[in-house]
Amino acid sequence: KLDRVYEQLALNVSTFSTAAKIILPKQKEINIGKIATTKEKYQPAYRPQVIVFDPQSADFELIIQIANFNYRKGGLWEPISLDLPESALQKNLIRYGFDFLLAGSILFMALYHLGLYWLRPKDRAPFYFSILCFLVVLRILTVENILINQFVFLDWYWLIKLEYLSFYPSVAMLIIFFNAIFYKERLPYFSEILLGS
Repeated sequence: KLDRVYEQLALNVSTFSTAAKIILPKQKEINIGKIATTKEKYQPAYRPQVIVFDPQSADFELIIQIANFNYRKGGLWEPISLDLPESALQKNLIRYGFDFLLAGSILFMALYHLGLYWLRPKDRAPFYFSILCFLVVLRILTVENILINQFVFLDWYWLIKLEYLSFYPSVAMLIIFFNAIFYKERLPYFSEILLGS
């Protein structure tokens, strides 16, 4: 129950695992994916968003139904925040802006080091570092706020594949990069054991 009646409120919804239906006052429904009681009928999705609604009174009910048949970690990952629309949208914009700034900066570093490798192909360290940067950018775009959905709408299965594809090769690329820089100081067989080569 709220302290007074608000004209409009906003739900800042992060990630559900892996499909959800939110029933707001006046029976308005928001579907994130498609919930069902069987795996055949349900459809997973990740879609963080701000949902603006009219609460009608100070005492109202929100119903959240979640279904998960695909992922090891199901349910609500973070608390849902209830806020004024302007404040919720501004917080969301700041979060997106920070992630875009971070991804853009790392992408610039990747392109810069790719240029260094193009000028001096004998030194492979800049090339490895640029690949590492591209993988980190992909990771930023596919986790947390799932920024990649701002450009193209990807199926949930592709998002999960890209999330894992951006993590595990990053570890290997980091080891390869350190070996290229510290080739004299490296421990014997360290990279061979970790990379399985």
